[in-house]
Amino acid sequence: MNSKSNISFFLLALAIGLAGVFEARAADVQASASLEPAQVAFGEAAQLTLKIEGSASVTEPQFPPIDGLEITRTGKSTNIQFINGVMSGGVTFIYQVVPEKMGVFTIPELAIRAGGGTVKTSPVTLRVGNPPPGPVASPQASPAPGSPPPVSSSGPPPEVGSDVAAIQLNVPKRHFFVGELVPAELKVYLHQGLRISEISLPTLSGTAFTVGKLGDKPEQQEQLINGTPYAVLTWHTAVAPVKAGEHPLGAQIECNILVEERSRNRGIDGFFDDPFFDRFFRSVRQKRISLKTSDTQVKILPLPEEGRPADFSGAIGQFELSAEASPRDITAGDPVTLKITVAGTGNFDRVKAPEMEKNPGFKTYAPSGKFEPFDNAGIGGRKIFEQMVIPRNTGIKSIPRIGFSYFDPDKGRYLTLMSDEIPLRIASAGPSTGPAPAPSPQAPSAGVPPLAAGANPNAAGFTASDAELVANKLREGSVTPTLEPVLTRPWFWGMQAVSGAALIAAWTLFRRRDRLARDPAFARSVTASRAIQVQLDALEKALQQRNSHDFFFAARRVLQERMGERLGLRPETITPSDLADWSERMNHGSDERAETIRRIRNIFDVADAVAYSGQKYSAELLDEWKRKVVDALKRLEKIQ
Repeated sequence: MNSKSNISFFLLALAIGLAGVFEARAADVQASASLEPAQVAFGEAAQLTLKIEGSASVTEPQFPPIDGLEITRTGKSTNIQFINGVMSGGVTFIYQVVPEKMGVFTIPELAIRAGGGTVKTSPVTLRVGNPPPGPVASPQASPAPGSPPPVSSSGPPPEVGSDVAAIQLNVPKRHFFVGELVPAELKVYLHQGLRISEISLPTLSGTAFTVGKLGDKPEQQEQLINGTPYAVLTWHTAVAPVKAGEHPLGAQIECNILVEERSRNRGIDGFFDDPFFDRFFRSVRQKRISLKTSDTQVKILPLPEEGRPADFSGAIGQFELSAEASPRDITAGDPVTLKITVAGTGNFDRVKAPEMEKNPGFKTYAPSGKFEPFDNAGIGGRKIFEQMVIPRNTGIKSIPRIGFSYFDPDKGRYLTLMSDEIPLRIASAGPSTGPAPAPSPQAPSAGVPPLAAGANPNAAGFTASDAELVANKLREGSVTPTLEPVLTRPWFWGMQAVSGAALIAAWTLFRRRDRLARDPAFARSVTASRAIQVQLDALEKALQQRNSHDFFFAARRVLQERMGERLGLRPETITPSDLADWSERMNHGSDERAETIRRIRNIFDVADAVAYSGQKYSAELLDEWKRKVVDALKRLEKIQ
């Protein structure tokens, strides 16, 4: 027991002695900071080493925020050693320093708790300069062939020249009207030494604007700014305000860059410190950066109510109108193709087919339209409409004038353009040749004289052959082997049932065909019901596929089929003009009919807008429009 007590006492004394040694040498704890290399090119990283000697009990230091530097710890090591019977310790922290821009940066002195006290490192300086010359990495895009020349801007943003990347949004003015399409230019400045792995498309930061389509192949050019080379990516697009008031307008973009990191294992005795081997001991990591412009307050004005024309469809810009027709020498009833062109700059998605002045002497059909852009942003261009019209009589001398209304944002008022009348020369059609009369069913056969009423066929001049009479002949029938009546046999009644069913089916088919032949209204109703079911199936299919174009095409045809039955016209020829004429005939003393016409016209207008502008609706809105179409169809079925 005494031996064990002596050993315990010795160990305790040794521990107290070692602690006293460390405490006694706490004043000898030293800290140092070194940066390798002290000067790097932008896109490279440096290594910061903090070494604490004299104590193994060390608390990791905290770095203050340093603008332009990103510091990340990559390693830590602790060592304990005995020299001449004296134990000492030390801790080494290793950090990676990544510059975010060029310039001179200072890492200040750091206070580190070690050995029961506090020691401080000396400040170190990092210089970040231009990268070595070389090709800039492509952001997975190449300039589009035939792109328009760059739009002059207000110059590079103030950040360019100090930061490695920046974004700029240029618009020609700071006052807009709701719905106005304004040209915009988005520029992204990237330092020539920046290695880019991925770049997103720019987006607007404001909520009151929509941006037009941005191509994935922007224009690319090199530009020297403050002596620093930059790669400049340029997108030409358009912005459109969607609500009135004062709102911020800005742009933002995100991209991934590649940053080189130096290896921490640099070899033995500095053998691999030669710059020749430097590239083999580096790794690359990806870093995501976000670029954003400073927001600019813009004023968005609502369109004025005063002076708004009745045919204004929302077109805003500067436009010209022209119209032509062919052929112009025709026969009454022949079709004429009317070509209407609206050209200029503006929001062509709101340009609808201009209508000619009403004239009962014309039968009109729904127009078709196509847009031909003059620029990548789709602001300048022309929209061409083709419409079939049929003069109904020879008294027509010309196609009436055609009007188109729009709002000019520069003048701040509505304007209406009118085309000239287009002269026509219409000749009357020749007399029609009717079908040959059918032969009388009572006409006698050739060579057989008719028999006078009440004449006796046995009189003189008439023979048995003339009257087609023959003498009766009697013949003995077959002998039945049994006296069982045929009425009691099952096969007899089966034959009777089959014959009766066939007779009923034939009679029903005959009556239906006879009614279809004699009753045109019934025939139209049957044909329309079949066609309506086909279009309702197409409408449901388009709804499931969220295809707005096919949905509203089927919706229009559903109503056209039922209206064609009511009006006695071909369904595909039904136009809003027919709808207006029908409304005038139907609205006398009937609010229900007027509401039906209003709902149908609304569906026709939306169908036109989708067909010409390519507008898309969500599944919820398409389902709501389906209910409106079914309701309008039921209302039509009640109208006599």
